[in-house]
Amino acid sequence: MNLVVPLMSLCSISEWDQDLTQIPGQPDWYMGVFVHRDQRVVVIDTAQLIMPERLEKVSERRQRGSHVLIVGDGRWGLACDSLQSPLTLGKDDVRWRRGEGYRSWMAGTVIDQLSVLLNVDALLDMVGHK
Repeated sequence: MNLVVPLMSLCSISEWDQDLTQIPGQPDWYMGVFVHRDQRVVVIDTAQLIMPERLEKVSERRQRGSHVLIVGDGRWGLACDSLQSPLTLGKDDVRWRRGEGYRSWMAGTVIDQLSVLLNVDALLDMVGHK
């Protein structure tokens, strides 16, 4: 699944060039921690968080992506397999999600890209970001 993160939600983008420190007893979506600009960043396996039923066994999940998208207050990172060029979207370019509750992390669908536009605040609420 291709995910789109609003640029306004990004604090930074980091190449994933270091190993993560594993912390025992964490949820399956919790990949580990690394230091970015002197701050500890928790890396989230976004796919494991939002659609675990579509993934293989946890032991077979990816160990490293190409980049980490730093979001929130800079303490959270979204594991990313690849980056695309930024898009400029108008309100008509997105089929906006209606209703509340189910898939609150999904702001809408970018129609031409067949990609999901993330609601980063709702995603961070799912992981207990305060």
